[in-house]
This record gives sequence, C-alpha cells and structure tokens, in this order.
Amino acid sequence: MFGKKTENSKNEMSLMMTREPQAVEMHQESKASAGTEKPINTVVAGNTRFDGNLSASGQIYVYGSVHGNIDAAEGLVKVMRNGMVEGNIHAREIIIDGCVKGHCQAEIIDIHDNGHVDGTMAYGQLSIKKGGIFVGQADYKQPNESIKVIALKNDKSPPVIEDVSPRSEKKSG
Repeated sequence: MFGKKTENSKNEMSLMMTREPQAVEMHQESKASAGTEKPINTVVAGNTRFDGNLSASGQIYVYGSVHGNIDAAEGLVKVMRNGMVEGNIHAREIIIDGCVKGHCQAEIIDIHDNGHVDGTMAYGQLSIKKGGIFVGQADYKQPNESIKVIALKNDKSPPVIEDVSPRSEKKSG
C-alpha cells in the first residue's frame, strides 16, 4: 500500500479504473417503508438504583436495582447477575440471573443458576437451572390460541366449524 509500486499493482489499478459500472440491486428499505423499527434496548446500569415504574417496547437489561414495576409486554426483561427487581415484571420473556421479589408474568420464564425469585409467577414455559432458586407460587397459563372444533352429523350436510377458545366450555346436547 505505501511501498514501491510493482508492475502487477499498476496493472490491477488500471483494470479497476477501466471497468464499466455495473447495476447492483439493493434490498435495503428505509425504516419508514419497512414498517418495523429496530427494538430499542433499555439498560439499568450496575450501581444504579431506579425508583418507579419502567415501561419499554424493546429489551430491558437490569444490572443495578429497580424498585417498581417493569412492563415490556412484547419484549424481553433480563435481570443480570447482581441485578435486583423489587416489583412486578410483565414481559413476553423473562430471564433471571439476579434477584426478583414480586410477581413475574411471561410466556417464557428462565431462572438461571444465580437467579433467585421470591414471589409468584404466571408462565407458559418455565425452566429453573441447577442452582436457581424459586420460593413462592407458580401458575401455568395456556397460550390464548383458538381451537377448531368440527361437529359430526349423520346427515349429508357439510360439517359445522366453530372457533372455541381453550377456556370456554361447550355443552353437548
């Protein structure tokens, strides 16, 4: 690059300069046209105390302490090692490697080997790794998916299809 130019490097430079321009198809979209924005991360740094409720649409990482509720209904809340939350957490996914005192509600809850939860949980999937501690009450919640039920009839009419949520009861008659 900074050394003496040889005959080969001169030939390569002339080839690069004499090439004809080529059309290149770009697949990038602007944020406005894509309709989706990159999720924003929220971080409560170590040696930081946050008093109050915290609400975010992206991911929340807690290295310090939060004294209040955390709401990331469509996101992830991760309580890191040495992180602490005194309050309720509501998120799509919760990963705990620190300490939580309160209610946790999520589709997926993971308690890692340094995690400690003292309170209640409502979950769709729960895992507690060796060394993780949970003291309290846990309730399994089924996902809110509709189930297709087909009623069979003896006559030649087409079948009747109904959408039934998992919690509703159907009386047969």
